[in-house]
Amino acid sequence: MAFTLGSYVGKISRENPYKTGLKYALLAVLGAIISHYIADCIQLLI
Repeated sequence: MAFTLGSYVGKISRENPYKTGLKYALLAVLGAIISHYIADCIQLLI
């Protein structure tokens, strides 16, 4: 889903849709990993 959104944004901004989609997908995965790590840290504190 993030890749599709990134591709659309890349198409609108006249950039490479594949590269922009890949950037959006990687940012989504990175955000999920960071969120999971933060949740584990909070769980240890409680």
